[in-house]
Amino acid sequence: GPNVPGMAVRIGGIVMAAVIVLSVLAFLLVPPFHAAVVNKVTAAVTAIRKAIHPNLDPVHAIAATATTSTPGHSADLARDTFSNTYWAAKVSDRAPVLVLKFSDPVDLAEIGITPGASGAAPQDQFLAEPRPKQVHLVFSNGDSTDITLSDSNQAQFTAIDVKQVTSVEIHVMSTWAPAGAAPSSVAITEVEFKMKD
Repeated sequence: GPNVPGMAVRIGGIVMAAVIVLSVLAFLLVPPFHAAVVNKVTAAVTAIRKAIHPNLDPVHAIAATATTSTPGHSADLARDTFSNTYWAAKVSDRAPVLVLKFSDPVDLAEIGITPGASGAAPQDQFLAEPRPKQVHLVFSNGDSTDITLSDSNQAQFTAIDVKQVTSVEIHVMSTWAPAGAAPSSVAITEVEFKMKD
């Protein structure tokens, strides 16, 4: 009799070849199918790239408030992207809080804080005011974390992983005090945020 298993394998091979040919033709000739395949592959590649090597894009706060501010050094100056302005808290506020708000919920991957005061003579100005040392971050989604800043007038970036936040509170818990001077107000030149893309 005929070799039925061999014929089944041959027919299976022909069917598989036909499926492959039809799939290739559909990919080449049917725009919606082509777009769907390309979109799925692109999404998969993007997901892998984000997991392995994410891009970090700036996210700008739209508003800033603080428990106190000294004249000419409002909370908004900590988010204005200029390095020659700064927010300063009043001497009487022993645990000042700076609050930054976003227009929409964002996933934050990094926070950058430039501690201290800045000005025409940045190093002199920086050393004249206390700088934040330990800060406690409280996010609107309920997460929180602590950061210890070095005594430097450069931006210091810290990796964070918080999802869907609309605001961040920066509680100044301790300061680097000016050498040989009585503690005055604490200052922050700039706060920056980045998100993964």
